[in-house]
Amino acid sequence: MIVYNSFDLFAVVESWHDSAESPRVIASTPPGYRVFERSRTRTKAMSLVTNHYGICVFVRHGNEVSVFDTPLSKTFESLLLSVRDGV
Repeated sequence: MIVYNSFDLFAVVESWHDSAESPRVIASTPPGYRVFERSRTRTKAMSLVTNHYGICVFVRHGNEVSVFDTPLSKTFESLLLSVRDGV
């Protein structure tokens, strides 16, 4: 869908991933795109259950992206990006 519609940016919430190295994230990142992500840190009690949280933002190469730090929260994820057309 991202490639077919030529989106420059596509955001996904509730992505159910653990990190940028998660197979789900790698398989979902189309050629020509970069992914910026935040997942919720698992607690010891959560270690064996599916991580139902996360944000992934897929950005087409050629766009300038700056990532800004946000405070960590135990109850939600946040991802603050500045995206600028690189053309």
